[in-house]
Amino acid sequence: MSGVEEMVIAAPDETAHSLQELGYRDVAHLRGGLTAWLDKGRSINRPPAGADHSPSAPEQRLLTTSNTPHKETIMSDQATTIATAVGLLNAGDVDGYITTLYAPGAVFHGFPPAFTPDRDGIAEFFRALRAGVPDANIAAADLVCDGDRVAIRFTLTGTHTGELFGAPATGAHIEAEGITIVRFSGDQVVERWNRLDDVAFLTQIGLMPVATAA
Repeated sequence: MSGVEEMVIAAPDETAHSLQELGYRDVAHLRGGLTAWLDKGRSINRPPAGADHSPSAPEQRLLTTSNTPHKETIMSDQATTIATAVGLLNAGDVDGYITTLYAPGAVFHGFPPAFTPDRDGIAEFFRALRAGVPDANIAAADLVCDGDRVAIRFTLTGTHTGELFGAPATGAHIEAEGITIVRFSGDQVVERWNRLDDVAFLTQIGLMPVATAA
């Protein structure tokens, strides 16, 4: 991907009070929390000097299409907002996730039609998900920023121990990949497009039969 470079998370000294309000001691603490989220809650072990850095090398990445410092700061803020919100969701705080990430008038696409495509409906969706999969965890593999949009490739994991979208508990391990694109206005998301591997997800919770060879 020409012109794409790894983003360096940075913030000026005068933002220290804002970081503390978000629960971070300083910029280094914020950077550590973001990279940990990008590596499914574990610190990233980057390849040693001289290791293969080609696209085929397995590596979680935070990317930006801009090399302009001002734009990188904006993109850094967007990535930090997403990471902070998803951390709340993974901890079970659905309301905190919703109010941190989404503007009151946000519009959603690609979620089940049983839930209204607004902030209240999506809050109900995630409450239902947490009820059926109490240990649900969303981890990002790639996060790419371009202007007011951020694309995230993620994996949803957890254990199906409660009723979920009409499916009784199976005790099955859930693992499904997805891609989402969000559009920011200011410091919150105003529109989201979402795609999950529905076949894998519905099969794992028993709402779709397992495919068999012909």
